[in-house]
Amino acid sequence: MIIQTIYSLLALALSLAFGSFTNVLIYRIPRGLSLLKPPSFCPACETEIPWSDNIPVLSYFQLKGHCRFCSAVIPKQYLIIEILVALVSLPFIAKYVLFEFNPLKFIFSLIFISIAVALAVIDHERQVLPHELTFSAILLALTYASLINEGTEALAAVGATFFFFDMLTHFGNRYYYGASALPVVPGALTFHKDSFKQQIDKIYIYLATLILVLAFFYQPGLVFITLVLGMLYVAYEIFIDFYFNAHRNSASSNINELVTGSQDQESILGGGDVAMLAFVAAVTQVAFLNTLILACVLALVYAATLSYMRSKTIDLQGQKIPFGAALAASLIAVMILNVVI
Repeated sequence: MIIQTIYSLLALALSLAFGSFTNVLIYRIPRGLSLLKPPSFCPACETEIPWSDNIPVLSYFQLKGHCRFCSAVIPKQYLIIEILVALVSLPFIAKYVLFEFNPLKFIFSLIFISIAVALAVIDHERQVLPHELTFSAILLALTYASLINEGTEALAAVGATFFFFDMLTHFGNRYYYGASALPVVPGALTFHKDSFKQQIDKIYIYLATLILVLAFFYQPGLVFITLVLGMLYVAYEIFIDFYFNAHRNSASSNINELVTGSQDQESILGGGDVAMLAFVAAVTQVAFLNTLILACVLALVYAATLSYMRSKTIDLQGQKIPFGAALAASLIAVMILNVVI
């Protein structure tokens, strides 16, 4: 009993440390700063913060919410994020430390919670889901799945998610198909008028309709097809993103993505949303559809509440919804339900 108590306290301290690291992700990644250098510093006076002033939660109260050197106010968000991550981690401490001692699952649960909270805050504040964080999250999720012998299923889920939701993004792009036409309409595949990227995109849209059938029903023998095609598409997206500068990392979905004829196209989802969906699919796998439905409900509730607070009426037309934040909340909720039930 004493040993379990000690382990639980250590796990709680680790959760607070992850909360502090989450604040680092939120501040540094959108600004293009390294996570390692420089060490923690005050954003106001840029003075390096000593370790004694960098203890999660305790240091905030010890310093009374102000920088020791310049007396600048420390945003309460830092304290809230640290406490939030620690509170969310409690069910995982109970499951993987007290009842079922499994450090691997506990550590990766903390990693996924930390990333989800960071993405939620960044998306809420900036309407952006950075690829540096979403693609890193996908790799971590795939690594974890491999360690628990679920690597094939996770890879298939990632590939299928990239296929389907990138297809959905293009359905919302009027440049391709007009106001309401679908790609199955005869004559929609007009390669001679399209750029190279548009030609490849349309081919993948047709393939995606096939992959949709396989997406979350892992039939033996078909998983490999989903895996190969999905990973080819991921490689293609990365190649286009980094070499042709067709970056789609805006969650607000106003994107400039074509290799030729740069035009602002309005899409249902941004590339950051699609990458985050792939991360969620790798973590939840068969529970992905439930996670997605919950995220959609949370996004609508968020948008309706925000609209009512602003104008005392509910009007969602033209409103930008940080879907990544809703998806992060849904992911955490499903993870908690998975360990509680």
